Amino acid sequence: MQKNYLLLIGLLTGCDGLWQGLRQPVTENCVINPATCGQGEVCNSSSEVCEPAANSQADMGGGAGCLPTEFCWQSPLPQGNSLRSVSMLSATSGWAVGDSGSILQLGTVGWQAMASPTKNHLYGVAAISATQAVAVGQSGTILRLDGGKWTAQSCNTQVTLRGVHAVSGSDVWMVGDQGTVLRLNGSTCSTVNSGTVERLQSIDAVDGSHLWVAGGGGTILFYDGNGFRAQPSGTKEELRGIYAATATEAFACGTRGTLLRHLLGNWSSVSLGTTQSLEAVHGRLADNVLVTSANGSVYHFDGATWKLIPSGTKYGLESVFVTATDSILVGSFGTILSFDGLAMQRVNGNLETFNGVFGVGSELWTVGDAGGTFRSQGGAWNHVVSGVTDPLWSLWGSSVSDVWAVGPSGVVIHWDGTAWSPKSLGLMSPRSISGAGPSSIWTVGDGGGIYRYDGVSWTKEVSGTTADLYGVWALDASNVWAVGSSGTIVRRSAGKWQNETSPSNAGLLGVWAADSVNAFAVGEQGTILRRGSSGWVAEPSSTTSQLWSVMGSSATSVWAVGTGGQLLQRSGTTWRSFASGTTNDLFQVLVTGRRVLAVGAGGAVLLKSQ
Repeated sequence: MQKNYLLLIGLLTGCDGLWQGLRQPVTENCVINPATCGQGEVCNSSSEVCEPAANSQADMGGGAGCLPTEFCWQSPLPQGNSLRSVSMLSATSGWAVGDSGSILQLGTVGWQAMASPTKNHLYGVAAISATQAVAVGQSGTILRLDGGKWTAQSCNTQVTLRGVHAVSGSDVWMVGDQGTVLRLNGSTCSTVNSGTVERLQSIDAVDGSHLWVAGGGGTILFYDGNGFRAQPSGTKEELRGIYAATATEAFACGTRGTLLRHLLGNWSSVSLGTTQSLEAVHGRLADNVLVTSANGSVYHFDGATWKLIPSGTKYGLESVFVTATDSILVGSFGTILSFDGLAMQRVNGNLETFNGVFGVGSELWTVGDAGGTFRSQGGAWNHVVSGVTDPLWSLWGSSVSDVWAVGPSGVVIHWDGTAWSPKSLGLMSPRSISGAGPSSIWTVGDGGGIYRYDGVSWTKEVSGTTADLYGVWALDASNVWAVGSSGTIVRRSAGKWQNETSPSNAGLLGVWAADSVNAFAVGEQGTILRRGSSGWVAEPSSTTSQLWSVMGSSATSVWAVGTGGQLLQRSGTTWRSFASGTTNDLFQVLVTGRRVLAVGAGGAVLLKSQ
């Protein structure tokens, strides 16, 4: 059995008690399949975009507004909401905006979240000066930055605004649904006739008399200082982005790989060999242009040829801004990338999948793909070089100087407080590890393999089964449980492993024991098993999704996590679903003190205080 990996991202600082997260953005086809919209969202039938329902708490994000009854994103940095637009003054100064009112500013200390006066999605931002910017978004939202504070401004509209461009500090243009074009002259807002009712997605300009607008149905509008007129685009695809290179040259991009170039008075099609939706285009004149896509692909134009640039991500890149020295790209799950013309770099932390998490003294550790190990000492998650490149799935430690991590390719590494070092278990592929002390540690894996560490060396124990084992929990040296394929449950008692009768044939992936009598196991098809004084019994589950991990603070307070962001809580004797705020797979849950943490795809770390 292997994990079906999805990638993710987001750290939101300053929260102590909120599951608050990302959902995979849905930009197309929610009309065909409304179920693709997440909790608290509805499908906008006109735009085929999932948007938050009225008064939706599931859609709250950003650093402000964390509720003590919910969860907060803890990783990756700087936040977890998808970013929809970026605008830069230079390579070291600019803003990015996105879902749930998220606003980030790039300054001398890097990207930092700013206080936002709205929870509405923000789709466009325009930088004006070091202290001035304008952002627009859902339900007619217009925000202005003047000094260090964002404030809301009304233009007497409830129409969603999707693009904004500042010709100058006193001349700002905005476009949106239903053919809406607004113009801010200082603090005065006026409506400009666009001549269309199509949804307008993007606007860019060379100056006040050379503006281009792109939108639905292949719409391209040009403003010459006197009014808008439509230009034949040659396509009916929705155009998501537009870039004005000069007064006579421009680029537009859109759905199904549509890329257009305006030259010599006409628009013509450019083939990039892709059918992926192209989300944004920007450049420096016409010989340094970047186009981003819904699957993370990035294309660069040098004035003569287009070239695919590896981005290092498969997530949608919603916006790009090219400065004189480099380019900033933003997108799904808070992704921020930087491109210097040679290589793409991830700005905001790790995007790999986190598979395991454990608390050791005052520290928290998580492990993931490609040998990734990350440590939190009360603040941010910092990468620690492990010395291995294979996946790590589980970890356990007795102290800050005694931590073990294992992976299915046979990797076993040990942290001594200073560095990781490799250890060997022979041919077994360890998948889970747990201990009751520094000289009582067990790891389990394929073919019923179980090894015990006695403080000096690892030795193989007779498990009594040939089933693949996926989870292990050591309560103490005399009470250790392991679970695996086909409902297998084995228990170590008095130094021997024995099979326990399982009421299920479903594969079991995680196990945890509250005491020597009460234990829980979870697995495939939403399976939840409970052990009591009379043995193991199945408990009703509110999901059929795969459950990867279970842990609690007592037999009546237990958490389980799984595929698709599944989060279940057992309070008393009843399991109920708990909103995680994400659709990304969650692979491990940790209950330590009053904190509950869950980790999963894309570097997700979620935190809640009990």
